[in-house]
Amino acid sequence: MAGNAWSDTGSGYLANPTLSDEFRTALQPLARFRQFCDVEAALGKNRGETFNWNVYGDTVDDGGVLDENAPMPESSFPISQGEVTIKERGLSVPYTGKLENLAEHDIRKIVFQTLRNDANRTMDRAAHAQFDNAILQYVATGTNAYTLDDDGTTSTTNANAMDTTHVKQIADIMQERNIPVCKKAA
Repeated sequence: MAGNAWSDTGSGYLANPTLSDEFRTALQPLARFRQFCDVEAALGKNRGETFNWNVYGDTVDDGGVLDENAPMPESSFPISQGEVTIKERGLSVPYTGKLENLAEHDIRKIVFQTLRNDANRTMDRAAHAQFDNAILQYVATGTNAYTLDDDGTTSTTNANAMDTTHVKQIADIMQERNIPVCKKAA
């Protein structure tokens, strides 16, 4: 029977709210997608302000073979900037001092835990939305075959469940394209 409530044949209702003096919350993953994000410090930035970072490109010219006594060729590289606008996210759960005084459980602790869980889910959804916007799309078309699209849309339909072969192929593609991977926590 689910919960701490019992019902008889219809003549009344019984409940035992003090069956356990432990409070429990639903299990929550700490992060699904945020673990793959790299954090840039934007200290002192407030809502609506922009944060910029530099992006350095490859050299304009390629190096090559040098002739004896020839001067070293010179080149340059482009510098561009990425930009993000700072946004706030939030949610509140109102409660009263009366509720806290009459409650058998620590209401502040329950509210804080519930809000902490919501904050984790909210930030993870934001990270997931950015992953969905990625222009590089990998589609497994067979056990060892795949299609890689780089325009943000897939040209084929997924035909296989993801397995270790596909993970290895994705890791190899990331390495070839110099896409940074997450650093493991120490």
